[in-house]
Amino acid sequence: MIIDRAAFEALCHGILGASESPDGALAPVRFTQRLIGFYSRTESDRIRSLASAGACFACITDATRLILDYEVAPGSSQDIYGFDVYASNEMIFHKQAKISQEPSGTLEVALPAGRKPVRLYLPNLAITKLRRLELENAYALEAIKAKRWLMLGDSIIQGYTTGFASITLSNLLSLKLCINLINQGMAGEVFNADFLDGDLGFVPGRIIAAYGTNDWNLRSAAEFAKEAERFIGRLAEIWPGVPVTLISPIWRVDTSEPKTPGFEFSRIHEVLSEISAQYPNISLISGLGLLPHVKELFYDRLVHPNELGFLLYAKRLMELTDRFEQ
Repeated sequence: MIIDRAAFEALCHGILGASESPDGALAPVRFTQRLIGFYSRTESDRIRSLASAGACFACITDATRLILDYEVAPGSSQDIYGFDVYASNEMIFHKQAKISQEPSGTLEVALPAGRKPVRLYLPNLAITKLRRLELENAYALEAIKAKRWLMLGDSIIQGYTTGFASITLSNLLSLKLCINLINQGMAGEVFNADFLDGDLGFVPGRIIAAYGTNDWNLRSAAEFAKEAERFIGRLAEIWPGVPVTLISPIWRVDTSEPKTPGFEFSRIHEVLSEISAQYPNISLISGLGLLPHVKELFYDRLVHPNELGFLLYAKRLMELTDRFEQ
């Protein structure tokens, strides 16, 4: 069974839709057209907006093999991509390579016998085109039904830096909670109310937002407070009553080195606490307690978690939120 655009859009989690090139290749889309235009402001923003972060082809099927012909291109500053395949919620296949060395390829993954949930996670840090997606010997094909949530954030939310497509915060939450989570994380992003777009085509069951570490790098304390307040106010205006989990920045190795005078790292959580207290549907979680303060849990030994870091991040987040009771 060849998966066409209609089937891909109907079954894939983490996307708003898919684009199709003249030669038939499919590419997942996670932003609205307005936001894709918004991010055309620079080439680096453009490619990150097209990255397939959070996209997961998910179905229940009796197929015996999954076959994928693909192409990848840079969707971040990292020369890395990875695919993961899960059957019955267990990883059964992983493919990882450098974009510069292997920009295309074919995956052939044997699947367990019988009906089972199958998930194919697409790269978080690359633009992905699917030349062919086939489920061999598939007589049954059903969607994995899940509530749709929205996740907003910076490079950490996009998935910097792991070659395991499934081991990012958004994808770990999606798998463990069985939710369809749209990952709109963008490297370099800050609290920016102009980014918010309520024209998603659905109302999220929950919104998770995690910004602040880039604000600390780029803004004064006063600028940060102003823009965070504008962002949170706009969020509440667009989606009134939708529960929002706001996460202040996780620990980073250089927290003792303020980038602008008087803007201590701890001030980020204090400001967000003052603002979020005005909105009954917004709950704030301190990121400082979500990851041990150990630099070896960071890919770059600074700010971006590695695979183990993301696993701990997701585990602690779910523990603190009672597994996001719905």
